[in-house]
Amino acid sequence: MKLIRHSSQLKLAAVSAVAIGNFDGLHRGHQKLISKLIADSKSLNLKSVLCTFSPLPWQVLSKKESTENLSNLRSKVSLLQQYELDIMLLVHFNQQFRKLSPAEFIKDFLVNQLNAAHVITGEDFRFAFGRKGGQQQLIQAQQAGLFSYASLAAYPDDESKISSSNIRQLLMNGDLKAANDLLGYKYFITGKVIQGRGLGKKLGFPTANLNLQKFIPPVKGVYLCQAYIGGHTNSLGVAALVNLGYRPTIERSNQKKFVAEAHILNFNENIYGKLIKLEFLEYLRPEKKFTSVDELTLQIKQDRDDGLRIMNERYSMITTTRSKS
Repeated sequence: MKLIRHSSQLKLAAVSAVAIGNFDGLHRGHQKLISKLIADSKSLNLKSVLCTFSPLPWQVLSKKESTENLSNLRSKVSLLQQYELDIMLLVHFNQQFRKLSPAEFIKDFLVNQLNAAHVITGEDFRFAFGRKGGQQQLIQAQQAGLFSYASLAAYPDDESKISSSNIRQLLMNGDLKAANDLLGYKYFITGKVIQGRGLGKKLGFPTANLNLQKFIPPVKGVYLCQAYIGGHTNSLGVAALVNLGYRPTIERSNQKKFVAEAHILNFNENIYGKLIKLEFLEYLRPEKKFTSVDELTLQIKQDRDDGLRIMNERYSMITTTRSKS
């Protein structure tokens, strides 16, 4: 799969089959749409192009500095690499692109730039300024002979609608099982380990601090995770106690910054600069403000004990100490 970033000068040479959407989280509904894109592109002898946006349109329209979404670009690319896609097209959703009319989106973007002969979207996909474009305009384009069009419902296997917003809410509520059922895989985040302030080490619980940049996942609190050093699931998986949030006991209220810090159980390697994939297994508790650092330390000890107990009861992960290399 080739990653291409959209520009105003873009012109794909090969005639393409295009699937368009936000694809936040690549859930089971998205997976069904991608499978159809690949099947249709092969049967029509077209290049398969998956078109998505960064930032997501709703993030731009919300006018907030940071907004929660299920996956960052690194996670999205990782998930898409398992499919036989030819091109992933990343569109920078800005004010210029936002102001395209439905006719401009179809003619200038889909036809002239993407060379689309076949277009696939979810049934509720909206596009162009004011979200004025939808199925009706795409069907009209098909009737005008611009391309063939297919839409998919957001109900792959059952009667429950699968949507990224529903999954975000389930994760916010700590319901990993229900979220994973809709995703079709265990929810995960990835990030490179960066130098922190060493507060965890001072408390006796050294942590690997992940650089998520502007990405804020919808998981908050303390979790038991499986950590993959190097970011790949074929690498060694180790148990980790992960805190995600704003550290209210330690940080001042006016200096709130979202952090993801992983205490890898019985582990003492130097992994600064390495990529870590954190696969979420169990929700332990919400983040809270403690009256003192001593009280926080006692709670972390309890979290560690809870994590080890759950891991031994339900999971098989390597937790033996590894020496520094």
